Amino acid sequence: MDMDVFKEKQPIHRISKEDEAAIYRVIDAKLRNTADETKAVRTDKARRKAALEGFLREITSLAHVKSDCKGPRRLCYEDLTALLRIAGISYRELFEHISCDPDGNAVAPGWATESEAKMCAYCDMLSPEQQETLLALVRSLLAPAFFSGMESLSPINRLTQAGDLRGANCIGEQRSKMRSLGVESVYLRRRMPYNYNALQLHLLPYIAKGCDVSPHWLLGLGETATVLAETTGAELIMDLFCFLPEERKEIVLTSIDAAFSA
Repeated sequence: MDMDVFKEKQPIHRISKEDEAAIYRVIDAKLRNTADETKAVRTDKARRKAALEGFLREITSLAHVKSDCKGPRRLCYEDLTALLRIAGISYRELFEHISCDPDGNAVAPGWATESEAKMCAYCDMLSPEQQETLLALVRSLLAPAFFSGMESLSPINRLTQAGDLRGANCIGEQRSKMRSLGVESVYLRRRMPYNYNALQLHLLPYIAKGCDVSPHWLLGLGETATVLAETTGAELIMDLFCFLPEERKEIVLTSIDAAFSA
């Protein structure tokens, strides 16, 4: 799709300068040539570098027209999937490099519980048809509000709405949760007009674990990319599975476990 047309149809949201710099560092390291790489690897890197240069030229045209404007505009969330695909980097790989807690300690991307990790592994083993059946089952166990009406929300507002739907409709309770995670200021910025970066990209896996939600769901990636699963079908199931009460998670997981053991 032509990038100018894309801009007209859909708003774009800048990634923070800190995260943007970290993303480009990861890409530079990924595409940097090394003395021991094979000819095939060198050729692939050259192809990706050329594609990256083309991508950056393309988004340069979206910059505000100013005499002193040089280079591509600031990187946006809407650019990220395409940019990572060009560089040959998955969201999981990116988060393995940039994810941290509010104190700057590295946080490995992953699920909040072992049962979720096990469920995700099972989901990746299913055929697309089986994944669709399982997705329908999980959907039937949740209220419709859990999987509708959040498409345009920023990550922090998705998180807030998820808390409301889970029954934590007391503002003090949600704020207390965020305070315990060390990100109360993130929560307080949820009502600002420009709140897309209230929950910065490098904090997303940490918050996803702490609040027991799927990082794929927080980013609103749908079928475009994966984060923790190998397939988008598995990600879509896990997006909703994380919202199930623990007893229902165990019922679903026990049923699947029995099916695989049969």
